[in-house]
Amino acid sequence: MMPYHSVYAPLLNQYIAFKRSYGLKFRMEYALKELDDFFFITGASNLGVTREQAELWERRRPNEADSNLSQRILNLNGFCRYLVNVGYPSFVPQLKKPHSTFTPRILTHEEMARLFKATDERAVERRAQKLQLSLQALPSRVAPVICDGNACR
Repeated sequence: MMPYHSVYAPLLNQYIAFKRSYGLKFRMEYALKELDDFFFITGASNLGVTREQAELWERRRPNEADSNLSQRILNLNGFCRYLVNVGYPSFVPQLKKPHSTFTPRILTHEEMARLFKATDERAVERRAQKLQLSLQALPSRVAPVICDGNACR
């Protein structure tokens, strides 16, 4: 286990043991070490995460990706829920819905028909290619007996 040094050190170790007791391969020690460092640097002295501490932890870092920010909040969320379950009142941060740039595009009937036609044509081409490869794989003495030019016997 990693050496934690904030006021939450024993609880972080208990949290990891709790997760592993359910058979989980809990490999978040580094992320929890980061959380422990945060509590140590900010001078947390009382057990129980406050809203202010959570909001400070949730601030986006320079050049931080949405996925990394969400993961940090998720780690704090899990630890805070654990604290509440073992009797330490804590603010449990809510997970923020990640921003999506996806814009769905509805195809017209004509576009769908062209798509299906192209797919069908491609499927026929692939079957023909597979047949040709199969025939090339046959020994040279057997292939002339089965197919002579375009006609097969």
